[in-house]
Amino acid sequence: MQRANITVQNRRSIVSSILGDKMKTIETKIDKELSSVDTMGKNPCFLDIETTGLSRYKSFIYLIGILYYDNTKESWILKQFFMDNPQEEKLLLKNVMDYISKFDVIINYNGDSFDIPFINYRLEIYGLDTSIPKEKSLDLYSIIRKNSYLFELPNLKLKTIENFLGINREDIFSGRDCINFYNQYIVNKDPILEERILRHNHDDLYYLIDIIVILDMIKDKKSFNILCDKEELRFHIDDVKTIKDFLSISGSIDGNVSNKIIYYGDNYKILISPDRLFELSLEIKRGLITPEKKCLFINRKDYLIEDSMIWKSDYKTPKDIILLDVDGKYYIENIKKVIFHLLNEIII
Repeated sequence: MQRANITVQNRRSIVSSILGDKMKTIETKIDKELSSVDTMGKNPCFLDIETTGLSRYKSFIYLIGILYYDNTKESWILKQFFMDNPQEEKLLLKNVMDYISKFDVIINYNGDSFDIPFINYRLEIYGLDTSIPKEKSLDLYSIIRKNSYLFELPNLKLKTIENFLGINREDIFSGRDCINFYNQYIVNKDPILEERILRHNHDDLYYLIDIIVILDMIKDKKSFNILCDKEELRFHIDDVKTIKDFLSISGSIDGNVSNKIIYYGDNYKILISPDRLFELSLEIKRGLITPEKKCLFINRKDYLIEDSMIWKSDYKTPKDIILLDVDGKYYIENIKKVIFHLLNEIII
């Protein structure tokens, strides 16, 4: 992954001061392809904040970066709201909220737990009657965490996700380093310290554009095709969850679905609606795959599944056992094959 070549001199294509030297807005044109972010919403942006600590009750925000694609300029634009004076956080927040209101979707990494609650709390203590609504947030971390069973990842840190996707960037300074830089900067206004802080925020947002491709990877891993009346339907699994003795699988369908289908088998139920949604409830069995690990499984014979099919398993299991979950990690390939088999029985 090529690193953007931005220096102190050419980084700031537009710099405007608000109320003297108390807050700056730095606008930078970034040379990067559009990628698939345009599918995330009518008018999306990326958001990342820099704070003086992790607690929104004791710390404050000194920098907010907003990255978006400007169709008129045919370029990515990074707008950074930077506070020279720590007493002007209210001004920073007000200007950010005025600016961010034009976006429909706010893409972030762990923003549902950190960035957005932090911003909203700081808005509240200043009596600013506005906030970022939860429904506007697209938190990549939350989506990846929910689907972590699809990937072999040691953790869900941003750096780990980047490495998994082949994004290798050199982190010279961390967010903790930037806190120290900012504490020094507000005393001496050293432009080198300011640039280090802006650079860190820039890089977090710059590479977040590349991380969004993992949404396509997740969708692909949870999708499969079925031929129905000479037309290929693509099924996308949106949610898998365990409800008592059933595995509940729901999702959407790409293709022409004209009739409602409700089918009851001996140990499963399938619902397909004309608005191209499907639900499947699958009766499961519980057991121990090891003395410590619990599992969910079905018996192949209960569903008349041919014994020639190959099933994923990291454990030695009896021939007729199909693993669907081990210690909360779904075996999505096995689940897709079971659904494929059952759907083929009723819709072909």
